[in-house]
This record gives sequence, structure tokens and C-alpha cells, in this order.
Amino acid sequence: MQLLATAVECTAVEETPTKAIKCMGALVSVSDDEGTLAMAGTSKAKLLNGEEITGLVSRFGQTVLDHALRGEGAMALSSACVDSMIGISVGHEQRVEQFGLAPLYEKLHELLATADASTASVVANVLKCLVELAKNTVSHFVFTIPRLVSELRGLLLRCAADEMDSGMVEMTCAVFASLDGAFGEAVGDELDSCAAQCSGDTYSCVAEYVTQADCAPTEELIVAAEATLRRLVQVMQPAGQSTVATVAVARLLGDSPGSIAAPAAGRTSLLRITAAVITALSSTVVLDRCPELLTVLSDVGNWDPPATTVDARIAGQCFGSIFNKDTGTLADAQQSVIETLSNACQGALHTRALIFAVMLDLILASCFAQT
Repeated sequence: MQLLATAVECTAVEETPTKAIKCMGALVSVSDDEGTLAMAGTSKAKLLNGEEITGLVSRFGQTVLDHALRGEGAMALSSACVDSMIGISVGHEQRVEQFGLAPLYEKLHELLATADASTASVVANVLKCLVELAKNTVSHFVFTIPRLVSELRGLLLRCAADEMDSGMVEMTCAVFASLDGAFGEAVGDELDSCAAQCSGDTYSCVAEYVTQADCAPTEELIVAAEATLRRLVQVMQPAGQSTVATVAVARLLGDSPGSIAAPAAGRTSLLRITAAVITALSSTVVLDRCPELLTVLSDVGNWDPPATTVDARIAGQCFGSIFNKDTGTLADAQQSVIETLSNACQGALHTRALIFAVMLDLILASCFAQT
């Protein structure tokens, strides 16, 4: 251990510190392996005691944090420390959480509280390390993701108060990207409940921002929200998807069935992020309050204030995704929507233009919703 500690500080040979960190992590793994210890005749006493393991994890965590703060989050030594903490997380989750994840999150919280352009690279490095740890271990995922959602809520509220703060927008987009990255290629069954709750909370954050912003919401944030929510929903199991879809539809409809709750300034953005959720659902998920949703969307020509062409196209995308479900239970609803839209085509020129936009995207979305 003393030799390895010295080797970490040795810079004469570039890869020596990285190899030393990897050896430290391997020592913990060997110390935990009963089969290896039995072969060595030391099955009654581990190679490393709890205090020594805590010291190693603390060193890994501090090294990662130091490099992140210096803008060197991608360096080999920092990456080796992250890999070592991932490797020893099984059996030592609490130690890694206390001395690895917690210090990183505390620093992130401090940085985001006074976010500006000068700290953007440091925030990105800290987020990257948090995500790498979170997506590899269930307990780390459960620790990290709700905290990132909490930070997102605060950032969005601050963006709503000051739309011109480009630094704040950049930070918020970075948190969106980190949430996207933390879910990896798929969410396992044991994570699905947490994933669904966090995605529902993420949607609520964005919806609150959209409806509270004094002017039109920042385009960068809406694009980031769409991409993140679509990705998060896509990797979920059907039960999790249903939970998030219920939150999205309820937020869109508001407390008054038959009307879009958001004011005109935020309605289009709210529709966009809702559509991102709806179009990402698997064919086995049935939307809650689907009849109300279909009624509101099919009445796009009579919205007050008037719908835009973008509103109409989003409505068409939602229709296509909903009707593309191979359940057979929506046949009557689909016929009713088509009749409503057809009747609306007899209205004013503006209404006809909206309905044509709906019909076009309904057809396109029906063709491509499953690809």
C-alpha cells in the first residue's frame, strides 16, 4: 500500500499513477473475494480492513474531484479512480457514496448555486463523473438522479426569472444531458420505479418552467427537454412509461378537462415536450385520460387563443403515435377524430390550414411512429 501510494505521485513514467490506482482497486476486490483468500490460506482475515478500504475510496473520490475542479475530468488518472470506485461498489456502496458521490454532488450543488460561464467546464466534468458512477450501480443511481432533478428544478426556475442569462441556460442544458446519459442503453427492472418517478419529476420541472416564463421559453431548453424526456421514456419498461405518460397528459390537460392549461406563450412548448413523451411510448402502453386528450387535440381549430401551425403539426404527431398502437380499442376514437377534423375543414381559411397540418402529420406519424 505504501509503495502504491508513492507510485500514484510518481510522474516520471506517464502511466505509473494510473496503474497504481488500478492496483489499489484490485486489492479491494481481491480482499473481498472469499475464493481467492481461501486459496491463499487467509480466508479468516481479509487482506484490507474497513479503515484501509475507506482510505482508498476517499483517495479515489478526492482525486476525481481535484481533477474535475482543475478542468481535467477526462484525464486517465481521474478515469482510473472512477473505474476503481465502480469496480468496488458491490459490497462497498455506502463507502463509495459517502466518499465518492457525496463530495462530487456537494461541489456540483455549490457550483450551480452561483453558475456562470466561467464554471461551465468544471460543472461538465463533475456531471460526467457523477453519471459514470450512477449508471453502473443501482444504489448510486438512486442516490444521484433525484438530486440532479432537484438541481434541474432550481435552474429552470432561475431561467424563468431571467431569460437572458445564457450561462444559466447552458448549465441547465448540461444537467439535461447528464440525465439522458445516466440512463445508459436500458433501465433494468429494479431501476424502473426510480426512473419513472424521476422522469415524471423532470417533466413537472419543465412544464412549470414553460408555464411560468414571462416570455417565450428558451428554445435551447425546450430542445434539451424534448431530447431528454424522449430518451428517458424510450429505455423504460411499460409500467414506468405509463407513469410518466400519466403525468404528462394530466399536466397538459390541467384541472379543466377539454382545455389546454398552459397560456399561449408556453402552450406550444408544453405540447412539444408532451409529444416527446407520447411518441416515445411502446405500443403496449395505454394513455390515461386518452378520450379527453383526443378531444382537445382534435379541436385544435377552435383553440383560444388560436393554435399555430406548429401546434397543429404536434397534434398530428400525437394522433399518429396514439393510433399506431395495435390494440384495436381505438378504432371508434380514430373515426370520431377523423370526422371532427373533416368537419373542421369547412371552416375559415386559418382553420383549414391548421387541419391540413394535423392530417399531414397524423399520416406521417402513423407511418413512422414505430421506427
